[in-house]
Amino acid sequence: MTKPINILFTSCGRRVELIRYFKNILKHEAIDGTIHCGDYQRTAPALLEANFTVQLPSIFDENYISYIKEYAVSNKINIIIPLLDYELNKLSAAKQDFLNSDIIILISEPIIIDYGQDKRNTKYFFEKAGLLTPNIFDKVENIQNYPVFLKPAKGSASIGAKKVSSYKDLSFNLNEIDDPIIQEYIDGTEYTIDAWFDLQGHLKCIVPRRRIEVRSGEVSKGITEKDNSIISDVQKLTKSYQGFLGCITFQCIKTENSDNYFIEMNPRFGGGIPLSIAAGANFPKALIYDFLGNKTDEEFYKWKNGLAMLRYDQGLYIQGKDIGL
Repeated sequence: MTKPINILFTSCGRRVELIRYFKNILKHEAIDGTIHCGDYQRTAPALLEANFTVQLPSIFDENYISYIKEYAVSNKINIIIPLLDYELNKLSAAKQDFLNSDIIILISEPIIIDYGQDKRNTKYFFEKAGLLTPNIFDKVENIQNYPVFLKPAKGSASIGAKKVSSYKDLSFNLNEIDDPIIQEYIDGTEYTIDAWFDLQGHLKCIVPRRRIEVRSGEVSKGITEKDNSIISDVQKLTKSYQGFLGCITFQCIKTENSDNYFIEMNPRFGGGIPLSIAAGANFPKALIYDFLGNKTDEEFYKWKNGLAMLRYDQGLYIQGKDIGL
């Protein structure tokens, strides 16, 4: 007999594949547990995959954290997994309070969240670890060469991020973005890297994925690649800091000269994580086993090189009245 495990995903949105992986592990391993999904929108597709659902208040509601805690305590939730950038700061700050009620929030320490949330901090984060990262221009007048890359300092899902090719183009787009930063444009091949830290904060696995095609900020086609230079850079980075937990998603661009320029760090499950899991890096199973006190060995983290993911849209169908329509 194992102790039960109840998991709550907040801001579950469209993360159907990820939820299914967790559900299937509970089922195939005959583990006593339930999957709970919460979202502000009652039409979030991933809600249909849960054993239990909850409509959450807006992330910006002052009662957001207290509402989640009340639900978690009432439903004997053991682990909370946040899936949206905008809730990470609040949940990270509340980690210890939840832990006092024996509820683990799978999220890194606040300082790690801060490094990922503000792209200006992200640049310092990579530089401090000795990694290459694009320059940020503090003034338009300092730009000598175009193109450059424009994006919100605290953006998410690549919203508002774009390559701009001239001063005129930049001047126009600056007014369209709230708190923008202007970044050196790095030409090359983009990679997303999934790194897994167990419940003790130990780095267990690194999976680089080459991005072949991206739609709405999320990878739609990709392939796993055992790029040793990228893996080594991530190992170097994660040795420079303490406080990582769960899945951390990094992004880098590899130039023609094989230099790796790191550009993003998202301290949560990324949208392309199903590819890493399908390749054999079974982060959901590792988390569940870790929580239950079961042994996890290297088999949990071996993954196939060259596994490609080609995503497509699929509908979920339900009576509208069942979701308040």
